[in-house]
Amino acid sequence: MKNIVFEDIRIEWQNDQLLLANSRLTRCIDFSQGLPKTISLEIDRVNTALENPAFDFHLAGFSDPGHAVFVSDYKVQAVTFAENLPTDGSGVCATVQVFDSIRELALSFTYYMYPALPVMAVQTTILAQVTPQIYFNFRQTNPALHGNDAVHGLHTVCDSLQLKDFAVQKTVEFQMCTDCSDEPVLEHAYQANKELYGNILLANNAVGNQFFFLQEAPPSNERRGNEPGDFLVHGNVISSLGSGITPADITPERILETNRTVCGLAVDGDGGKVIKEYLRHRLKVTENAVGAITVNPWGCGRFPKLLNEEFLKNELRAAGKLNADTYQIDDGYEHGKLQDLVLRNRKLDTAFWQPREDLLPQGFAGLLSLAKECNIKPSLWFAPSSNREYRDWRESADILLKHFREEGFESFKLDAVVFNTYEAEANFKKLLQTLYNESNGKVTVNLDVTNGTRGGLFKFTEYGLIFLENRYCCHDWANYPYHPGNTLDNVWNLAKYTRIQNLQIEVANPGDCDPNVYTPRNLEVPTDYPLEYWLLAAFFASPLLWMAPSLLSQENAETISKLMMIYRQNRAHWRDAVISPIGNRPDGKQITGLYADTGYLLVFREKDAPESARLALPGCKNAEIIYSNSKAELQLDGTITIAAPCSAALIKVQ
Repeated sequence: MKNIVFEDIRIEWQNDQLLLANSRLTRCIDFSQGLPKTISLEIDRVNTALENPAFDFHLAGFSDPGHAVFVSDYKVQAVTFAENLPTDGSGVCATVQVFDSIRELALSFTYYMYPALPVMAVQTTILAQVTPQIYFNFRQTNPALHGNDAVHGLHTVCDSLQLKDFAVQKTVEFQMCTDCSDEPVLEHAYQANKELYGNILLANNAVGNQFFFLQEAPPSNERRGNEPGDFLVHGNVISSLGSGITPADITPERILETNRTVCGLAVDGDGGKVIKEYLRHRLKVTENAVGAITVNPWGCGRFPKLLNEEFLKNELRAAGKLNADTYQIDDGYEHGKLQDLVLRNRKLDTAFWQPREDLLPQGFAGLLSLAKECNIKPSLWFAPSSNREYRDWRESADILLKHFREEGFESFKLDAVVFNTYEAEANFKKLLQTLYNESNGKVTVNLDVTNGTRGGLFKFTEYGLIFLENRYCCHDWANYPYHPGNTLDNVWNLAKYTRIQNLQIEVANPGDCDPNVYTPRNLEVPTDYPLEYWLLAAFFASPLLWMAPSLLSQENAETISKLMMIYRQNRAHWRDAVISPIGNRPDGKQITGLYADTGYLLVFREKDAPESARLALPGCKNAEIIYSNSKAELQLDGTITIAAPCSAALIKVQ
C-alpha cells in the first residue's frame, strides 16, 4: 500500500484502487483494467455517485479496455504522490501513470485534493505514438465511414460519474469576447437530447443537494474542435468534455495536457458558492494583485495622442493623489503598434518592444523614481506574438522579466491573445509559468478577455487578474458604451459563479462622456448616475480607473480620491470573502447589491427603484453605514431604505 497524508487529506493506493479522501469527500477509483472507473463518491455524507458502468476517461479515436476486436493492453505503470504546486492551491495530488503497449499510448491522471473542501479535480496528460482512428471531417456523413465510431468514440471525456438520484438542472455558459457581447452569463435549462454548452453543469437531487462539474477551460464559443457540446448526459452518467484537445492535436512525441475538470457538491443547493470557495483556495497565488486599484489611461480614448514623458509624469502625480496602487502604461510606448500585429501580421522582435526615444528619451527611467515618490507601482501593456503561436515565449518572458528586474514592473497587461491551436495555448502557458517561477510569484498578469479566442474566466486565472471589458463613454463606434448600470448587472451575474475579486471592473471618467455616443441610440446617458455609484459598482472587485487621471476635473478627482481611500481602508475585509449577489437582478428598477460573507454589503438603488426593499441577509444584529451618497438605513430584518434614486451604500453588517 502507498499513501500520503496532508492536513485532513488521505490518499491511498492498494490493489489497483485509488482512494482519495478528506474530511468532506471520499472517492474510490478502480484501475484494475488500466483506465479509471469510479466505484463510489461520497461528499458531505451524501452518496453522490455509484459505480460507473463505463470508464471515467475516454480518448477520442482510441478504444477502451475490454473490446473483443479492438484489443488494448492498458496497465498501470506507476503511482506517485506530491504536494500541490503553489499555483494549484494548497493540498496534495496523486498521479497514476498508465501505458497501452499496443498503441504506445501513455496516459497520466493527476487528481488534486484540497483540505476541508467538498471538491476535487482531475487533469490528464496524453502521449501517443499513433494518431486516433477517427474521421475528423463532419462532412463525411456516409454512415459506412463511421462504422467504428461507437468503439473509438467521438468525444474525449475528462471525467465521468454515475450520479445517484441527481437530475441535471442546467449548464452555465460564459460569454467573454466582451467587445461583442454584454451578457457574460447564460444559464441554459437542461433539455434531453439537446447539446449542453458551458463551463459549469449543475444537477440537483430531491432534497436540494447540488452537484457540479466545473471545467477550467476557455468559454464554449472560444474553444477549438468539433465536439458538439461541453457535457454528455446518458441516463444518470454525466460526462465532462472540454479537454481542449482535438484528434488532430495528437501526434507522436508531443505530450498534451487536458483542461482541468472539478467536481463537487453543495448540500445547501448553492453550487456556485462552493465553486467560489474552491476558487478562493485555488487562486490564492494572486493575492498580491487581488483588490489592487489600477489606473489605465486607455479609457480616455486618446492615450496614444497624449503619450510622452511629461504627460506620463503628470499622470503618475495625479494617480498618486487618487490613492491608486498601480499605473498601467498602455499601447503606444513601444516602437511598434498593436495594429502591426493584429492587422498587418508583422513578425515582432525585441526591437519592436523598445520604448520610443521621441516620446520617452530616458526610456522608463525618468518615470520610475517619480512613481515611487507618488507611491504608485508601474505596470505595462504587452501583446505576445499570437501570429507565431507564442513559439517565442522565452523571448517574450525575457523582455518582461527584464522590466521586472531592472525597472520594478510587477504586473503586465497581456493583450491580443489568440488560442487558435493547442500549441499556442501551451506556449502561452509556458510564458505565464516562466514569469511566475522566475519572479518567485511577484509578477502577475492582467489577462485581457475582450476579444479573440482566449482563456476566459477559468483558464490561467491563477496567474493574475481578468481584464473583463472595454467600455468607453467617448467612442461612438463601441458596440457597448460604458454605463454603471450595465457594469453592475454584469458584476451581479458573474458573482453567482466566480470570484469577482479577480476581475478588473472599469470605472470611466464622467468628464469623457459624450452624449452623442448615447442619444442617437436611445441609450441612457451614464451621467444620470453620480460618480460615487460608478465607483461602488466596482468596489468588491479589483477597480480599474479607466481614465487619464491628469485630465480629471477637480471635483471628480476629489470624489475618486475619497472613495478609493475608503476602499483601501476596507478591502482586506472582502479580498478573501465569498461574494454573492443579493436582491433582484439589476434592471434599472431594483434595490440590489452584493454581499460578502465577512459581513459587508454593497447596496444600490437604481434610477427607477423604490425607496425600500427587503434583502435576504443572514441574521443581522447591527449595521454600520461606512459610506453612502444619500441617506441609507438597514433594519435588522434586512429592510434597506435609501433616500434618493441613483444612490449606493457600503454597509458593515454584524
